[in-house]
Amino acid sequence: MLPVLVSLGPLTIYSYGVFLALGFLVGLFVVWKKGREAYFDEESLYDTVLVTALFALVGARFFYLVTHPADFGYNVFSWVNLIGRPGFSHLGAIIGGGCGLWWKTKRSRLDFFAVADALSPGTTVVTIFGWLGAFLNGTAIGVPTTLPWGITFPGLLEKRHPAQIYALLLTIGLFTFLWWSESKYRTFNWYRGNKSSARPGFLTMTYLVGMGLTGLLVSLVTTADQFWFGLPATTWFWGGLTMGGMIGLYRRSGRRFRDDLQSVTSAVSGHRRRGRRQSREILTA
Repeated sequence: MLPVLVSLGPLTIYSYGVFLALGFLVGLFVVWKKGREAYFDEESLYDTVLVTALFALVGARFFYLVTHPADFGYNVFSWVNLIGRPGFSHLGAIIGGGCGLWWKTKRSRLDFFAVADALSPGTTVVTIFGWLGAFLNGTAIGVPTTLPWGITFPGLLEKRHPAQIYALLLTIGLFTFLWWSESKYRTFNWYRGNKSSARPGFLTMTYLVGMGLTGLLVSLVTTADQFWFGLPATTWFWGGLTMGGMIGLYRRSGRRFRDDLQSVTSAVSGHRRRGRRQSREILTA
């Protein structure tokens, strides 16, 4: 592991912070590219990105403080000491960033889902760099394992799940799918439903589902401070994000629940009728 990249006297540069900064720059380029393809005003888009990033930072820190109260206690200075007492939550960043994006788009009278779709691939890039930085920093370490790909982290005797690598690979897969589907989801008949054109929001909701599933996996193979009903508290949060993304994906599609329910009911009824007819034919044969 390489938690510290450079240490010169009082100046210490941590790998996690460096990779987050690199991820932000690369993600900003991706957002600019997607925003340009969607004909967004660049100045307005950059303002939206900065506000979203600020809310994401606050949300990431706040959620980490809530889920790790024993690490900080009631020392207010340690809450805001991001360099000496680092600690961020991916889930908190998503929630905080989403709130900031909603507030900024409403104020600027922009389509929330259209802007969110443009930001989703770039946000995924930031997360990729964040997981790489977490691996070098030795944070989010998995539970002990006997699997051959387990890693012995510094200061530990047992091999542990490389949870950061799991999340890194899954997030790369998510980014690949978002990049591929950005130009194709409008042709998906199941998403467009009976409408003439697909509504924006597909990339946003797919991002939430992908990040939720990634967080679920990581929460199941990492240690936890709080448990609810036998499961880590973060597992419930990530599960809720996954379900919310699935529900949102369905709601943003052109499908109607009543029509889908009728189709399922008709299919089940037809299957039963065919089964009864075949049974009668067998008995009379």
